[in-house]
Amino acid sequence: MAAAPDGCSMDGCSTGWLQHGWLQHGWLQHGWLQHGWIPQIHKEQSLLLFSSAIQIDLQVFLFDCYGLFSGTNPTFYYSSTKRSWTEAQSFCREHYRDLASVRHLSDNKVIQGLVQRAAWMGLYRDSWKWADGGNSSFRNWNRDEPNHNGKEGCAAANFGNVGKWEDWSCGEKKAFVCYAGEESFTL
Repeated sequence: MAAAPDGCSMDGCSTGWLQHGWLQHGWLQHGWLQHGWIPQIHKEQSLLLFSSAIQIDLQVFLFDCYGLFSGTNPTFYYSSTKRSWTEAQSFCREHYRDLASVRHLSDNKVIQGLVQRAAWMGLYRDSWKWADGGNSSFRNWNRDEPNHNGKEGCAAANFGNVGKWEDWSCGEKKAFVCYAGEESFTL
């Protein structure tokens, strides 16, 4: 676990430190994220992601500092281990819940912020359904996609291309994003 900077401990932060330091000056985004200062966890080189924060070592540092809001957010796991779509789905179902279903633009942006390449998600060609059975109509296809070139039946989000989605052959080996359910938070 990374040590808390001066003025903030795992028990709390000095007044205004989170708001005026981490958020206003962008240190979370431009420091920890950009420079890779977040410790990697799990054997699959995974990161546990929230749509509103990052959970490090099973403690939400930012949420521990202030108790202003509460609710739930989807939790995603990213694995840089390259697998076929089916292998990625099996891994996600065994260890989490399923491949990620990107239900909203905000989900897509969260994942895009940390994944800088193409990664499998839980969308497949059967009228483009979500693997978990969800019925979200949100789509973020790249221009001229899906094009079904050579029987491409699985979707990958190309985070190197502003998070737009593309259809790929399901046997192609790619990194992937799992969905782990809803997590409660206090901010």
